[in-house]
Amino acid sequence: MADSIEREVELNFNAFQEKVGDLIKTDRGKFALMRNSEIIGIYDTLRDAHTTGRSFYTDGLFSVQVIETSPVNLGMFSYAVPLAQPQ
Repeated sequence: MADSIEREVELNFNAFQEKVGDLIKTDRGKFALMRNSEIIGIYDTLRDAHTTGRSFYTDGLFSVQVIETSPVNLGMFSYAVPLAQPQ
């Protein structure tokens, strides 16, 4: 499973790099939820993007990218690792 997640993140990041030039014009500082190399949605906060991804993609195969001109490491979010569930 970890290999699948890493591959998804890598493919999404490569696709994002191709699109960021257009996105930066209107959505700088927002967050793109991605799956299968496609942008699923644009969100104002990292939390909103990640929560939506977890809700729709329970297999964890999604990633979130911040819309900026240079790569930003979002920590565990950039690797699409799901957050622990509250107990």
